[in-house]
Amino acid sequence: MPLINYETVKEAVQNRNLIGRISNEDPVFLMPPGGPKLPQNLIDVVIQWNKDGLIEE
Repeated sequence: MPLINYETVKEAVQNRNLIGRISNEDPVFLMPPGGPKLPQNLIDVVIQWNKDGLIEE
């Protein structure tokens, strides 16, 4: 799941359960794959961005 620009991240949030993946505690589903879980403050930013309507700034 490439997350390289606004469109790909927006699509991942809308159609690929990105928020579920980055929020998951199960090591099998960790995002980024094979890496450490994202810091909670970054996860919170993505969740808030989604709640705010995925606005491109």
